Amino acid sequence: MTKSALVDNVKETRSYDITKKNRSLIACYNSQFNSVVIGKIQGIDETQRPVIKHFHIDMSQCTDTHTYVYQCMEYRCAANASLSSRSPCTFSVKWECLIPLLTDSQFVSIQPTNLIEFNIFDIFDFAKKKYELIHRALMQNHVISPQIQDDIILELLDSSTSRNDLLTIQRTLAPFDNNNYYIFEFYTDR
Repeated sequence: MTKSALVDNVKETRSYDITKKNRSLIACYNSQFNSVVIGKIQGIDETQRPVIKHFHIDMSQCTDTHTYVYQCMEYRCAANASLSSRSPCTFSVKWECLIPLLTDSQFVSIQPTNLIEFNIFDIFDFAKKKYELIHRALMQNHVISPQIQDDIILELLDSSTSRNDLLTIQRTLAPFDNNNYYIFEFYTDR
């Protein structure tokens, strides 16, 4: 995956490999909030799932080519599953859902600015596509009905500056603790 580029090779994505990318900065899709979650691998829990230190995204400091991230220090964060005593906000996710962004050494080099060289909307698109591919395969083998919220902006508009602007407005207007996080109404004359 090249930095600051659109990612469209989702089908070729391999699962996360802890032996090669230990303590990497990762992204994954959260279907409950129709959003991407950023974190840093902290270890492995007793069920062999990665324990992830949660990072927030500051949309006001993001650009078309960079995403501003900072560690979540909130014990009452919605993402917090209290899986570690070393970090106030940690959660766990399946290995196959992880999108590696930076290795540990690359992450150390960005810490003075907290800017990673990825567009947040490209990360979102990639993480959501990977999530959908994994769950589509699951649905072919099992009878399940995922509760995925549709986002009209993502459905109707291709990747562009205009789409990114609308997504920024959408995320700014919707509070994080709202269960209908990405509902954004459009009115037309039709």
